[in-house]
Amino acid sequence: MIDFADNKYKDSWFRHPVIGEASFDTFKRSERNPVHKGKNPYEWTVNCSQFKDPVTGNLYAYVCQYPRGWVVV
Repeated sequence: MIDFADNKYKDSWFRHPVIGEASFDTFKRSERNPVHKGKNPYEWTVNCSQFKDPVTGNLYAYVCQYPRGWVVV
């Protein structure tokens, strides 16, 4: 198994001149998504995803919540 967190594999990391470095968007998504659904007043959930750390096996969730219409409540 390749440890992509090791600096010697940095040339294998996701890189893009506009998007940037590695992010949650490059992880393989869990078929159990969504792991969170919004409720009033934060009805819009954006980039909700869950991923399993390949090293520790821990599960992590990334959840952004926004008010409907992006209005500050």
